Amino acid sequence: MRVIILLTPALVIAAHCPSQESVPGRDRSQIAFFDPNVVQDIHLEVAVDDLTRMRAALPERIYVPATFRWRGLVLKRVGLRYKGNSSSRVNQSHKRSFLVKFSEFVKKQRFLGLRRVALDNGVQFGSLFSERLITDILRDVGVRASRSNYARVRLNGKFIGVYVNVERIDREFLKRAFPNKKGVLYKVHLGGPGADLRFVGEDPAKYARTFELKEGKKRAKPGDLVQLIQGVGGRSGEAFDFRKAFDVDSFVWQMGVLLLAGAFDQYTGWGPHNYYLFHVPEVADSDVGRWHYLTWDLDVAFADKAFGNLPVIDG
Repeated sequence: MRVIILLTPALVIAAHCPSQESVPGRDRSQIAFFDPNVVQDIHLEVAVDDLTRMRAALPERIYVPATFRWRGLVLKRVGLRYKGNSSSRVNQSHKRSFLVKFSEFVKKQRFLGLRRVALDNGVQFGSLFSERLITDILRDVGVRASRSNYARVRLNGKFIGVYVNVERIDREFLKRAFPNKKGVLYKVHLGGPGADLRFVGEDPAKYARTFELKEGKKRAKPGDLVQLIQGVGGRSGEAFDFRKAFDVDSFVWQMGVLLLAGAFDQYTGWGPHNYYLFHVPEVADSDVGRWHYLTWDLDVAFADKAFGNLPVIDG
């Protein structure tokens, strides 16, 4: 059975406008930058030679110096690179996604407290809307998820399209979303052994390629990750309190929304990837010792014939 849903922009805003969660000390300028009811204007300036270098390096994605402007704020010598996997292939002619890293060339440089800005091209499977719809729904049901809206992007003065302006999951996100950011953050980018949380052995090295350590290097204990996966698979050899070890409610909400949306480029897909695991080992609150699943890169959803032949919704 095929289901067709028609949404007008007004309905999208009314039905999925995210709730304003109370986060102590949140920068009000960030609220304006991620305001769901405002299409931002972002200007990028890059030397022609550097643009040529970026394209010539593909599929490797290299940073080049650039200038970033939003409203009256101008930051120079930020790092700019292409982002994405399949959308970064050399022979693609569509508009490219960008990642801006503010401290790449100027140490500790920040934009409204943010370390990075991600501008997604939204060219696959109606994905200009999927990221926004899914993250808004997740945030509405109380799940920690990235903020997102839209941006008109100009490169060297030329309008190059409307992009999805999506909040990165990094140290600043953790600071906003959790009572205490002092935990350990792993990213599963391309998948690999253990990406489906299936036990593949007690040696932490077997999981190292799959789970990339992004934050909390000094606090990271690889054995903690193995213990979680052992517990999930019933192989821990001792009583395993799943709810105490893992934020089950948030995970179930995310899986339900991702499956309903047909978001197959996730844990819910054929090769689980594009998610983070955040572990809060020592915090004096209800999150003590718990792992949290954080979904990421939601531009592939609401597709019926993905890649021309995958019946995502029907299947």
